[in-house]
Amino acid sequence: MANLSSQPPESLSELLRSIADQAQTFVKAEVGLIKLEAQRTVTSAVIALLVLVASGILLAIALSLVAAGVVVLRGGSAGAALLTAAGVDLTVAVVSSVVAVSWAKKRAESTAAEASQLTNLPQHGSSLS
Repeated sequence: MANLSSQPPESLSELLRSIADQAQTFVKAEVGLIKLEAQRTVTSAVIALLVLVASGILLAIALSLVAAGVVVLRGGSAGAALLTAAGVDLTVAVVSSVVAVSWAKKRAESTAAEASQLTNLPQHGSSLS
C-alpha cells in the first residue's frame, strides 16, 4: 500500500493537534454565540411578558371603569359600581391566570421535547456508526 503522506509522523501528530485545537476554538466560539443568542431571546421574552402584563392591567382598569360607569348610569349606587368593577377585575385576573398557566405548560412540554432530542445526540468520544 502506498504511503499517503510524505511527512514524518511528528508532522502528522502536530497537524492533528492543530486540527483539534482549531476545532476546540470553533466549538468555544459557537457556544459563546449560542449563549448570546439565548440571552437575547430571554431578554426579548421578558420584555414581551412585561408589555403583556402592562396591557392586561390596562385592560382590567378600562373594563372596570366601563362596568362601573354603566352601573352608575343605570341608577346604581357607588358601592354597586365598586363591586362591579372589582368583579370585572377578578374575572380578568382569573382568565389571565388560566391562560398563563396553559402557556407555561405548553412551553414546558416543548422544552422537555427539545431536551430529549438533544440527549439523543451522539456523545463526545462515541462512534457515529
